[in-house]
Amino acid sequence: MPRLIGIDVGARALKVSVIHTTGRKVEFEGRHIIEVPQVGTAVPTIAARVTALSELVNQHPEWQHPSNTVAVGWSAAAVRRIALPFADRAQIERALPFAVEAEVPFDLEDMVMGWRPHEGRRGQEVLTVLAERDAVKELVAGLAGLKVDPKYVFHDADMLAALAPTGTVAVLDVGHGHSALAVVRHGVAEVCRTIDVGGHHVIRAVAKALDVPYAEAEWQVVGGNPIDPDDEGSGWDLLPAAARLAADEVMGLLLAEVRSTLVGAEDDLGLDITELRLVGGGSRLGPLGAYLASDLGIPVVRPPSALGNAASPVFALADALAARVSGKTKGVEVDLRSGDLTYRGGVDVLRATVLYGGGGFVAFMLAAIVVFAVRYRALDSELDEVEARIRDTVVAAVPSMDPSMVRDSTIATSVLRQEMDDAKVRAQVLGSSSGVPPTVSLLADLTKAFPPPDKITVDVTELTITPTAVTFTAETDSYASADAVEASLQASERFKSAAKGQERQSRERVSFPVTIPLGDGGAPTEEAG
Repeated sequence: MPRLIGIDVGARALKVSVIHTTGRKVEFEGRHIIEVPQVGTAVPTIAARVTALSELVNQHPEWQHPSNTVAVGWSAAAVRRIALPFADRAQIERALPFAVEAEVPFDLEDMVMGWRPHEGRRGQEVLTVLAERDAVKELVAGLAGLKVDPKYVFHDADMLAALAPTGTVAVLDVGHGHSALAVVRHGVAEVCRTIDVGGHHVIRAVAKALDVPYAEAEWQVVGGNPIDPDDEGSGWDLLPAAARLAADEVMGLLLAEVRSTLVGAEDDLGLDITELRLVGGGSRLGPLGAYLASDLGIPVVRPPSALGNAASPVFALADALAARVSGKTKGVEVDLRSGDLTYRGGVDVLRATVLYGGGGFVAFMLAAIVVFAVRYRALDSELDEVEARIRDTVVAAVPSMDPSMVRDSTIATSVLRQEMDDAKVRAQVLGSSSGVPPTVSLLADLTKAFPPPDKITVDVTELTITPTAVTFTAETDSYASADAVEASLQASERFKSAAKGQERQSRERVSFPVTIPLGDGGAPTEEAG
């Protein structure tokens, strides 16, 4: 009986929602919660959360069945909307890393990135989610070690769309270490954010105000068991005034982040947000809901579970994850299992048959295994010979390639395909024997389009020219000069679509990225970096 399992890897409590399928029917099976022990004031690590989950898995070995589908939520992520001049997925895959790198302050090699198309006011946009690669890898490896290898790793805020299938609303999941915020329109998250304010920060402020240990402050704030899903923060009214004031200051930070995000979403996307849906363990923090309603001027409500039955808001994310993989809710989402973290599949058909099949079928399968092993060994030997010939052919055809880099036929084929593409590009750049090569012509026009050097000094780096766009990073002496550069470029008919990105000031210099979509007749046919 295949199970669909949603796991909310919370920092203070780990929540699991399970449903199963019988034919085409999806049935609710149960919800489970277990505490993640917290030592001192430090938010529990990923290893501590995996250890807590192992206790639940030991109680429910059926979760380890290879036919199950597991999805987990990930909160610590950066989300960016990137405008691109094209919608083709292959072009997006090639251009997106360069576009994102100009927008974020960290090395993309240290991050895992997922994306999905996003229609914005600026035309074709892409919503990207970036998370720390080592942290996601640690979580995936830990769960795989428990034999609950997740097929999907979704961003928490993206999953909140399952709680708003209709209308235009905001959904806020207040967790222990982070809060996830989504602006959802008709079941699709248009804006996603991770806010680094959660219940942990409120409790820490109370502990400091009362000069008591963290555990005692947590007990006073909650008024009982800190992971009891039915506890509604009954201890809040008993807190001293100084403690409530300290907690209010922290919640004020959360309110400010929520308000600025919703206002920005309404302005940028032309939305009219009608209500805020509040979930998560931290949603039970005293007057938080009332504060949000007063500050935002819209109703704040507790939404029903994405699984269609009554449940504590603590399980909202776990329910949304299970509902999404079951198809019970429809939508689009960003999967962080990409690149070297791509899900490889955990269904071992032979093992499942031996464990769950009848005795006669087991004997048949054992015989089949023997035949398969003999044939597999022969085919494997032949495959090694073919791969060796492919590698030798590619190394001979591309003398500049280090033979040690061509480890298998897949890499060899990719190398050869890249060489062929480069050759086509060089041939297209040369064009006919007469006239000026298009890239040279474009560079000449681009140089003329800049402000005169006696008026504004501009340093250009990281120049990239593709068939569809010109991108570069410019550096000048002031924000006014940066605006003047953009205006000068736009004054040229050829570069009228030039757009300046976010400026960054370092010492006495201002740097900013510039993207120039190319129209017909302006597109060169090679890249220059």
